[in-house]
Amino acid sequence: MEYSKATNSMFNLIWKLELVFKFCITKMVQYNFKKITVVPPRKNFIDITLSRTQRQTPTVVHKGYALSRIRQFYMRKINTTRNIIGKISKDFLRPLKCGKSLYQCKHLKEAALGRMCTAVKKISPSLAYLEQISIAQQAALFHSIKSLFMNKPLVIVCKKTDLQPLEGLFENDMKLVMEMKAEAMKTVTQAGGPNEEVKNVAFERLLELRVDVKMKSKKMMDCLNRFHVAVPKPRDNKERSVCIPLAVLEARVNAAAKEKKLEKNLENENGGSGVYSASLKKHYILANDEWKEDILPEILDGHNFADFVDPDIKVRCEELEREEGLRLEEQAAEDAFQIDGHELTQEQKDILAQIRKKKALLIQEHRMKKRTAKSRPIVPRKFDKDRKFTTNRMGQAAFLHGCGS
Repeated sequence: MEYSKATNSMFNLIWKLELVFKFCITKMVQYNFKKITVVPPRKNFIDITLSRTQRQTPTVVHKGYALSRIRQFYMRKINTTRNIIGKISKDFLRPLKCGKSLYQCKHLKEAALGRMCTAVKKISPSLAYLEQISIAQQAALFHSIKSLFMNKPLVIVCKKTDLQPLEGLFENDMKLVMEMKAEAMKTVTQAGGPNEEVKNVAFERLLELRVDVKMKSKKMMDCLNRFHVAVPKPRDNKERSVCIPLAVLEARVNAAAKEKKLEKNLENENGGSGVYSASLKKHYILANDEWKEDILPEILDGHNFADFVDPDIKVRCEELEREEGLRLEEQAAEDAFQIDGHELTQEQKDILAQIRKKKALLIQEHRMKKRTAKSRPIVPRKFDKDRKFTTNRMGQAAFLHGCGS
């Protein structure tokens, strides 16, 4: 009966876990970033918060109401605002619960909401990057830092053209964009330009600038004197192909043959990841390369097939048995050499007990000396200039004192 109860409870638990797991899968959060709305500025955010507080709570209170109802009226406002922007009201709910008059409750409410608005003002720099930035602000930023781009190639990229094309801008915004276009060496990437093309244009302009700078340097003139590019003019209609020596061609062929193909190259040639499967048998060292792809059984008649592959297995088994026999003989000899306590006489047992007792006393005395060595007083060198308090002299003095007594 107990077993059946435990089994039923276990099945019920598994069934509940399956339901919870299915519910979690069906209720999994799905993000849609296109539906994210624009974050309002700081002032609008405060107005929205306070308006929601007024909209979700009662707005009329009379002096004739019971004090408990007045307290509940203002506590409800603070609780609603707390749920919107944070938990700042912890410092005000406790004194508000003990409010003694309408005036005190009202001022506590004003202080709580004022502190919440102050908190919203402080987070305005953190929310500034989420606010909608206009084209006028971007143009002002560009003109403020355009001195950094003097004598340098500049590319202006208009993003988000899928939301609004460049031709659909207002006249003022279009004028600002055209001004930036004039400042940027008359280069603007219109709508529909892929990111790869924009990157290539920027790289080409940067490369041209660096080449021009190199050509204008003083060191380049010394190098140009050593270079000579011959451009022969055609004299007739005869074709003159490129002449490459045979030694160079042979060296290229040998280098291509010696180049080892990596697994990455083989994977790319044979379908890529998920299609190509690397072979682990091609590095086997066998007498015949055709044996590498043979299928090797692992289990045969209940035995591990790898145990019977070694051709010298019988010889090695005999060596192991011989070594094991020698080891057993040595162990037996050591066991026979050990002295058993039952073979000793009573006199020998007494002597052995005295030896062990003396050994234990010596060990204990040594440990006491070692423990108290650091706590012994040391005579400073300035009080023993003649070195009378050396260990040898102190030992001799003690010996003479013992002889005299």
